[in-house]
Amino acid sequence: MDHVAFGAFNPRFYGVSVFVGGEDRRKAMTRHWIENGARSAGAPEPSLADIFLAGVPDHEMRHFHDFLVSPMGTVTMGLRMQASINGFQAFKLLAACPGKFVPVPFTRWLHWDRASRRQWIRETGSLYGVQAEADVVALEEAPLPARNSTQEVDAGSVERGAVMAASAAAQAYASLERLSHERIAHAGLHVAALDMYEAVAHLVQVQALWTGEGETAAARFMAHLLASDSPHLQPLRALFIVLHDKLPQIRLERLAEVFTWILLGPCEAGPWGGASIIRYFQVLEKARTDPACGLFTSDVDSARLFDALDSSTGSIPWRESLAGGMAGAARRSAEYGKAARVLQGGYYDDLFALAALWHAEQRESREIVRQDPGALARPLRYVTELKFRVPFVEFRLGSEVHEWEEPVRSPRVRAITFDAEGRRVLSYIQGPDTRRSEEELDAVFSSRILSHMVDFVFTDEPVGDLYEHWCRGQVEATIGKKLLSVF
Repeated sequence: MDHVAFGAFNPRFYGVSVFVGGEDRRKAMTRHWIENGARSAGAPEPSLADIFLAGVPDHEMRHFHDFLVSPMGTVTMGLRMQASINGFQAFKLLAACPGKFVPVPFTRWLHWDRASRRQWIRETGSLYGVQAEADVVALEEAPLPARNSTQEVDAGSVERGAVMAASAAAQAYASLERLSHERIAHAGLHVAALDMYEAVAHLVQVQALWTGEGETAAARFMAHLLASDSPHLQPLRALFIVLHDKLPQIRLERLAEVFTWILLGPCEAGPWGGASIIRYFQVLEKARTDPACGLFTSDVDSARLFDALDSSTGSIPWRESLAGGMAGAARRSAEYGKAARVLQGGYYDDLFALAALWHAEQRESREIVRQDPGALARPLRYVTELKFRVPFVEFRLGSEVHEWEEPVRSPRVRAITFDAEGRRVLSYIQGPDTRRSEEELDAVFSSRILSHMVDFVFTDEPVGDLYEHWCRGQVEATIGKKLLSVF
């Protein structure tokens, strides 16, 4: 979920990302996040970009906590694990396959028939040193594996095993795309499941700005949200406009509570990306037909509001949905435990350590919400009480490289570097406080390196920043073969 060029949350990293490239941006971040936004007397009012920046940490952390708590977050993180585990297994098998070249992205090559592959080798591959079809690793078609699976490979055929593992990883990426970004048209709107997460995070950001920067900054930001044409903000705008036309006053706190309830719907199979979109349209219809009902105006706590929303919409009770998500996470955790006894060494160990951390923090966060949903649902409480764990932070440098005389390593920081010596830094990953152990930081760091590599090989989209050169070198060193970009 990219956020206006300053920060991002994406389940490929277990934490939140902040983009710090450029001296002006670093100065602004220092002013807002370290000096608490202090400005000298007589200084001009902050720009809209400065206002965006001031609320980035709260916005992105809310995404992280919503994905820990919501049933859709469980499925999403499970698919990310499927992509990484099977992707790394494919790397290991590719190293044993005959051939000197591997085509990327796999998702494109696997969809080409043999005639298309031969045509590409003949017309384009020769420019990169491919002299014969046998120079390229044979990746023939294989049966599609079951969803959410980790493939056990027949050692008698490394080529077929590589295709099986690669197909499982590719399927995880396809499922992630459908789950997160598929838009459903209804009532004049085109809505995706991720839009619900953006609605909550932006409302939390409004509260963070009000608390930290003042009413004027919060009002300017809210006005921007309502005027924005971003598709991700369409559901928030639509519900706000409906209620604004029918009620004398809109409580943003109540909107945040409602969208939090929407996120707690079970993540069902099918084109809807879970129940969240259905729940949203039920709420929107209620706002249009009966805006004065207690759902939008009553002064009740979050638990009672969630109960009322369940009753009004005929939904699965929110506590039951939470319990279902916890049970699903427990099943996945048990599966990872079994896989860890078979798949050992290297990135596998760190991936399974990360899976254990994820499961423990899911359970902790969901228990907080089960006992006191207002700790998450009410923005003022969320940004001031800080009941949820602070996530790991990735600092991305954009097109820059930090040069150091000595390798970067400390108890709380790891660095992704161009060079083996560890002095040319692309990004930093930091544990937010001493409650995060070095073992946890190492697992998060190692898993992030692998997610970069797997994303590069399996996703049919450009890699940002300076990561293409770095990813290519990492993967080629792992599989002992050159990568061919096929377009």
